[in-house]
Order: sequence, then C-alpha cells, then structure tokens
Amino acid sequence: MANEAKKNIEKQMEERILSMGFVKKKKDYYKKWGADIYAVISISSSTGYHVHCRRYGITIEIINEEVQKYEHKLMNEDPKRNLPTLSIQLGYLMPVRRFMEWEFSYENSNEETFSEMFNAIETYAFPFWDKCSDFDRLLNLFLNREVFMSISVREIVLPILYYMRGEKDKGVQITKEALSRMKKERSEDGVVRSELGVVTELERYLSYVERYMQLE
Repeated sequence: MANEAKKNIEKQMEERILSMGFVKKKKDYYKKWGADIYAVISISSSTGYHVHCRRYGITIEIINEEVQKYEHKLMNEDPKRNLPTLSIQLGYLMPVRRFMEWEFSYENSNEETFSEMFNAIETYAFPFWDKCSDFDRLLNLFLNREVFMSISVREIVLPILYYMRGEKDKGVQITKEALSRMKKERSEDGVVRSELGVVTELERYLSYVERYMQLE
C-alpha cells in the first residue's frame, strides 16, 4: 500500500511540475528561463520514523550556461556535467529561512499539501529565477550574499561573473581572499582539516586560480 501511495503522490507531483512548463531530464526538471538561463527543480524525500507518510523537499537551481562554460573550463570538469550557478533549498527562500519539507499522507487526501508546496514554488522560486536571470542582479546576489550559499560556490562563481562583466581585477581580488582563507584554515589545524578535505580544496582552488589568471 505504501509503495502505491508513494507512486501516486510522486506522479501527481510530476504532473503539476510538467504543467508549469518544465521538462524532466533524469530525476530533475528544467525550464528555459531566459537567454542561456535554465530554472531547475530537484525533489528529495525522506521517511524518518513515519510509516504513514513521506516528506518531500524542493531544491531550486539556476543554470547560467555562460557561467557553466567557464566553470567547466576553470575547474577542469566534464562538459557534460551540469553545474548549477546557484542551488538553494526552497525553505531558505521562504520567511522560515530553514530546510523545508512537506508531509504527504499515504492514507488521506494531499490536496492542501500540494497547494501549499506549489504556491511556495510560485511565490518564492519564480522571483528567485527572475532575479538570477538578470546579470547585474545575479552579481549583486553573490556579492552581497543575499541568499544562503556556500563559501566555496561564491568563491568560484563570483570571479567568473566579474570576468564576464569585464572586471577581472575584482575577480582576482576575490581569489586572493579565498586563498588566504583556505591557507589560514589549513594552518590552524592541519591534521584535522586535512582529514576534512581542506587541503584538497586548496589544491583544487589553486588550479582554478591558475586557469583564471590565464583568461584574457
């Protein structure tokens, strides 16, 4: 019964996402949101200790294909790999500012829950995608940390945005600050931080910076 209910919930969820103009590719959903811009919806789920329901969360992504092209080049990544310019769990765009999941019952109607989830997408994800589709607003979003983002993503994407804007010198400054942070973290506790991958992060970023400096 639970498997059938789960399939039915996910079928309805997919139908609603597709009705918004998204196309499914593998497990995620994509929609062109502007020139070289794609909006992405990624669904996650969990059960925890609950046997009569399943919880679903939504991650919102934006892919700027021009930024992605430079990320592939500078990070020496597989060109076929999708690299979101920015990825954020929907709850962090909402007033709650935390990880957010919606609970769907295996036994009762979920119409109200579906309405709440998709209202949240339209209310908070749509404006986010609109903002990220405008280059200057996207740059300011990264510069001012307007939404939750990891330090490492900011230190990779922001220099690229500055380069695309013709302000490579500002991008170089960001890379210098990033290297200073990484070296400080490694020197503070070399053994533990090495185990956590900080040394690897530094070495990888040094390669990124070397390639960045060669951009003309």
